[in-house]
Amino acid sequence: MSERRGRGKPQGDPSWGDAIWIEAPSVKAARERDARRGETGDETTAADTECLEEDLPDGVDPDRLAAARARSAARRARAQAEREHVVGSGLPEPRRSRRRTSAEAGGGPRGRGSGSRREPAPLPSDPDELRELARNIALRHLTGAPRSRHQLEERLADRGIPEEVGAEVLDRMEAVRLVDDAAFAETLVRSRHRGRGLARSALRRELKEKGVDGETAEEALEAVTGEDERAAAAEIVAKKIRTRPVPTGPDPESRAERDRHVRRLVAMLGRKGYAPGLAFSVVRDAIDAQDG
Repeated sequence: MSERRGRGKPQGDPSWGDAIWIEAPSVKAARERDARRGETGDETTAADTECLEEDLPDGVDPDRLAAARARSAARRARAQAEREHVVGSGLPEPRRSRRRTSAEAGGGPRGRGSGSRREPAPLPSDPDELRELARNIALRHLTGAPRSRHQLEERLADRGIPEEVGAEVLDRMEAVRLVDDAAFAETLVRSRHRGRGLARSALRRELKEKGVDGETAEEALEAVTGEDERAAAAEIVAKKIRTRPVPTGPDPESRAERDRHVRRLVAMLGRKGYAPGLAFSVVRDAIDAQDG
């Protein structure tokens, strides 16, 4: 990183006086690498790779960083191909979902009239400061809960961070395993299955919504077996029946009420991703256990 003297004033400011500008070797090398990329148009040269390996902080695996950058480039290529396909087909390009601010929602900042609106802070022009800002945004977003790389990419885009800067920062974070989609998927599957009783199909859908690729999602879903699904469904139904028993009388009213209970319980399991056949089987077993 660069060390500035002169109370945070930009280089060349009169208030600097006799202060000097000190630039770390890694920053100088990075600037030279960026200049070479601008001249050649190549993404990474052999000299760049050697420079990267010299400048990497402790704990960063160069091979893992290179793999993360390759995956990032492949994702960008797929996204570009999808955009070109949509444009070529004449269909409207899908809009990126973005969280609206309170001002955009029409309410404005809390405690003020709807006419007031807070403008976003301008992005720094210095590349190092921009990368540092992107890194801080990603770290803050990771503080509350684990996030997938796709979620972090969306967050950075919402804050106006250029795509190439966000990709570079996330590649570094992925290299030191601050961003790890495999670990994120395993944590989500474990917590959602145990805490909310979700079946594999619901978990698969949620992982897809959060941007986890199919192969990584399937590896995480292997932790939930068919026996696990049935046991979780049976526990959910048993808990519901304990709080609201199913009528077991032979009269028509009791049978009609019993059918309504069955439909309601099966629908509840369906919303959690359980197949209809499994749901009906679990509900019938639970009602038979109650009768017994």
